[in-house]
Amino acid sequence: MKSILLTTTALVAFAGAAVADGHTGVSFSGTANLGYNDEANTAAGADDYNGFYFDTTLTVKGATELDNGVTASAQFNIDIQEDGLGSDNSVADGNTNLNADDFVMALSTESATLTFGDTATAAGKMWVSAGDMESDGFTTAAFDATEADAVLRGDVTMGDVSASVSYVIVTTGTEQELDQLSFGVKAAVAGVTIAAAYEEESTKLTDVDDANNDEIFGLSVGFAAAGANFTVAYAEDENSNSTGVKASMPVGPVTVTGYYVDESVGDENYGINVKYSADALTVAVDYQDDQGTTKVGIDGSYDLGNGLTILAGAFDQETQGTDTYVAAAYDLGGGAELLVSYADAETTDALADDEVGGPDYQVGTTVAVSFKF
Repeated sequence: MKSILLTTTALVAFAGAAVADGHTGVSFSGTANLGYNDEANTAAGADDYNGFYFDTTLTVKGATELDNGVTASAQFNIDIQEDGLGSDNSVADGNTNLNADDFVMALSTESATLTFGDTATAAGKMWVSAGDMESDGFTTAAFDATEADAVLRGDVTMGDVSASVSYVIVTTGTEQELDQLSFGVKAAVAGVTIAAAYEEESTKLTDVDDANNDEIFGLSVGFAAAGANFTVAYAEDENSNSTGVKASMPVGPVTVTGYYVDESVGDENYGINVKYSADALTVAVDYQDDQGTTKVGIDGSYDLGNGLTILAGAFDQETQGTDTYVAAAYDLGGGAELLVSYADAETTDALADDEVGGPDYQVGTTVAVSFKF
């Protein structure tokens, strides 16, 4: 992800200038976390917090209305010591710079918006899939590719029709240019929602994580019938195509969601999720067959009603193993929470991300307090 370094002097100057000019539409919010984790997870690399760690993010938002009815806005995050207290759990070698990222600038009216920064592509914004489709890998996070500097996207809405077009701004060598045209459209007609998306092939972007350099097209239709919501979709990239159907139906406190996707290359994908939520108890069970690999997960939580919530879950992936967790979260009020959790990981993704279960708990025993302000 691209980032810039800010000093405290620059931050104060920014806020002071906004007040001096009479632009009072500047807001600050953020989170802070202080915790201890007892297990070193070398598979996670820099994402691993071992020992005492500190992490805080300040979100800055500003907006002002121009004379011609256009609203100008900007937003970015400032991360302080995001890498914990240092490689050896020492404050001395921790990241003490103010690191600004996730920047977005926009000009907007009632029906149109022009956005620049760390934002979704047009296809990523508009596409609606029908389950786990192998061929619908639109670029949804261009910054996963190191060549990406920003996304430039225009959106317009006319009645029940919304359309978007975007480019990824990339740097290769010393040249900066527009790359990977992307567009998407979504329309609601007679109770049916139609979504179409396209992105062109890129020769500049690295194909990594949620940045894709394939040419991809997708078309989906969503509608309601017999008390259920249905999505039927088709997508194709340069090597394969996927045709899927997805249905979701609430039955009292239970919601059942299932999908089936026929793949031109490899095995079909299918899955079912059953979620029960009533009063203090929430339980979700998920089963997937992903290209012939079975994945089964269960997550549950129970609110004791005194600010204390108990959580537990497990995830099993065929050939890799089982991840498990148990946790207790106590609401301290005012946006503060105390967390005690234990998690064990065997699957590759959980170890690499140091995230276990639906709540994304760290591997090992963790005691942490978090604040929102």
